[in-house]
Amino acid sequence: MFGLATSIFSGNKYKEEPVKDQYMTCLLNTFLRCQFFDGWITYFKDKGISKEVEEKLSVIGNYFETVLCAFVINDLYTLLEHYMRNSRSAFVNLDL
Repeated sequence: MFGLATSIFSGNKYKEEPVKDQYMTCLLNTFLRCQFFDGWITYFKDKGISKEVEEKLSVIGNYFETVLCAFVINDLYTLLEHYMRNSRSAFVNLDL
């Protein structure tokens, strides 16, 4: 999961992409990779493995989803706040 973020910041193959595209690519790949819990839950349901394993996987998946979503929402809030601050100062400095 962290390989893509590491390659973005170390300037690997994503170097030619603008930063916003790198960020979106990183988020998209992270969310796609987080879905492996759904595959495990489906696999264990089909195999008839115990409910305890299924419940534990669900709890882990839900926790992981909650933490990741909270991180992304907090990050987007920070980015939006920074954008609004820059826009406000640009508007104030505008000569009419």
